[in-house]
Amino acid sequence: MKSRIIGEEKLNEFVKMIIEKAENEAKRIIEEAEKKAAKEIEKAKLRAEEEIDRRVNQFITSMEENSKRKIAEAKLEAKRIILEAKEKAILKVLNKLKDKLRELKNKPDYVNIIGKLIHEAGVALGGGDLIIELNEDHKNININWDEISREIEESTKRSTKLTIQYRNVSEIGGAIVRTSDGKFSFDNTFEGRIERMEKTLRLLIAKKLFG
Repeated sequence: MKSRIIGEEKLNEFVKMIIEKAENEAKRIIEEAEKKAAKEIEKAKLRAEEEIDRRVNQFITSMEENSKRKIAEAKLEAKRIILEAKEKAILKVLNKLKDKLRELKNKPDYVNIIGKLIHEAGVALGGGDLIIELNEDHKNININWDEISREIEESTKRSTKLTIQYRNVSEIGGAIVRTSDGKFSFDNTFEGRIERMEKTLRLLIAKKLFG
């Protein structure tokens, strides 16, 4: 009977020991699992933070690039507006100049001006047989063609003959002079002179208007 009790006690101890070992093993497994889980959570947190940082930096970079682009576009637009305004101002002055030149046709001194323009063109072409093209309304202007021909001859040392033709060559005034063979011509209308001088005129006007 006694041996049986001892046997039961040993059995109980053995069972208790097994249970304790199982509990300890279970506890160890749980602790390791928790540690592993904690590490995985920490890794996940780090990955999340890195991804957030990456996306934030990407967004900031995108915003900065977008801002820079918009600023650059705004600067270009401002420059375009300023250039457009300056161009309008320059054209306004050039148009006023044309209006002033147009008024010369009604001045008594215009006959001397037209004579000088023809003389200049005739000399540039070297004299000889020249065709002078003038507006129809210049028929009424009393131009001394013999004097102009003589002055061209004196300047070029070449015999000069002038043939006058009337057609609409200019809205403002002046003349076009051609060689009789049609190979060369000199546009000495006011428009032609402005066109040749436009670069210089624009610089002078811009300097005057915009400093």
